[in-house]
Amino acid sequence: TMSFSPPSRFGPPGSLSDRQFGPPVLSTSGNWVRFGLVAETIWGMSVSIDRAIQGGFLGMTGVDSSALLEMMRHRRSSRTGFLEDRLVSDEHLDLLLEAARAAPSGGNAQPWEFIVIRDRDTRNRIADLYKKQLQDKIELERVIRGTSSVSGVGWRNAPVQIVVLGDPRVSICYPLRTAEDKAESHFITGLANATLQLHLMAESLGLSTQYVSDAASPYFSLMLKHMLGIPDELRVYHIIPVGYSDVAASPKSRRPLDTMTHLERYDRTKLRSVDYLRRFMEEDSIQSKSYDRGGERKSST
Repeated sequence: TMSFSPPSRFGPPGSLSDRQFGPPVLSTSGNWVRFGLVAETIWGMSVSIDRAIQGGFLGMTGVDSSALLEMMRHRRSSRTGFLEDRLVSDEHLDLLLEAARAAPSGGNAQPWEFIVIRDRDTRNRIADLYKKQLQDKIELERVIRGTSSVSGVGWRNAPVQIVVLGDPRVSICYPLRTAEDKAESHFITGLANATLQLHLMAESLGLSTQYVSDAASPYFSLMLKHMLGIPDELRVYHIIPVGYSDVAASPKSRRPLDTMTHLERYDRTKLRSVDYLRRFMEEDSIQSKSYDRGGERKSST
């Protein structure tokens, strides 16, 4: 039998090798051949090739849908408690990026690129940028809403940061009308798909993650481009801190399925009223005074 064993595509912590990413591969007798990495990628298991084929792993039919759904329900963003000295292995990083690379995108345009940052000084400089750009955000919340519903920099100690970039020039991959009508929508959807799949892979590996969307703000993104040598043609989408956390995020509520599902036609009796939306904002959204931001409770002043 042949066991799934992905090659390491990263150098030691703090540096990256210059080996380019290749397709998922299978190790057999020291040779690399073209096969999927599904079983090990999703479950962290070593599975023989004959069992993988018979069990449907390569075709994804062998995945336990109930376990997958439970993992999706369990996954939460971690904004604090990262253990800086507990490093993320090269193998796990490889799996995270393979999961992101496997994401669907409009026109198979694959707009994503990733910068993996281990260097502590660089990570701290990025966290400082995040903290600095929060000031306007905090002022807006305090002046207009009377509260400060903004996260801190609890992810500073995550031993890895992954900067997700997008190349909007991939719009040439779309049909002409699509490029005119929906290029931006397809661009963002592709980046979101890749980011979500990375988060889910991290959850399956016992890793904690967060998505830092402020990275796309004008000040933050321009400073990141200058710091990291990002070409002007690309756009900064998110930063994803990755690591192990000793703080568990509390479960978040979800609206009942039957309140958002419509059969054949839209059921207007389910249209939420303005009063309902306001109550939802105050009780269940990030604006709630009791909202737990991944182990980091927001300030009420």
